[in-house]
Amino acid sequence: FATRLCLLNGNWSPRDGSDGNITKGWTNFSECFDRSGEVPTFVREHMQTWRIIYNVGYSTSLFSLLVAIFIMIYFRKLHNHRNTIHNNLFISFILRATVCLLRDNLFIQGVAFESDLVKNEDGHFYFNENITHWQCKLFYTFFYYSLLANYTWILVEGLYIHALLFWSVFNKKHNFYCYISFGWLSPFFFLVPWIIVRIVYENYFCWNTHPTSSYWIFRSAIMASII
Repeated sequence: FATRLCLLNGNWSPRDGSDGNITKGWTNFSECFDRSGEVPTFVREHMQTWRIIYNVGYSTSLFSLLVAIFIMIYFRKLHNHRNTIHNNLFISFILRATVCLLRDNLFIQGVAFESDLVKNEDGHFYFNENITHWQCKLFYTFFYYSLLANYTWILVEGLYIHALLFWSVFNKKHNFYCYISFGWLSPFFFLVPWIIVRIVYENYFCWNTHPTSSYWIFRSAIMASII
């Protein structure tokens, strides 16, 4: 059954241990779910293989992108606005691959940093509710920025090529810097509101869960860039 704790002052108990609120409180749903933590056999048997494939794939992509950027920078004949746009797209992929590799290898069970968790006698990890978890929140904020920036640069690449093909009168220098600014700065228009919503309404765990529809703040931007 789901439970709530009524404090002596008549308020419902929150998660943070404060005096609570007469109308809002924390509801414990833990008894409504299977707490055995048993992982399906198929997942257990192949998890390590999937992890290796994941790491090899991202590492190969990261190495190839670094080589591509080195070639673009080393040869002066390749220095032009078009290839600079390509380089920024490559950098966005590098950023995304790096953050994904760090998350996969530094996070415990893909949940949080070791400092954010406590281990019980059964060997299961639980969130330490006595700390702020600011490190993993900052990490996931950067993760979502890399995701937004990557999709934005894919959009910028398409917009730039479209402009080269279909615009007859076109100031390349002026628009070039607009593209650069749009690619790296526009994600903040979606990321900052999401951060505010998380701090005010969903400031728990590592911001890697989505209990409400707040994630549509940045997911809608990603979908719009794809469409």
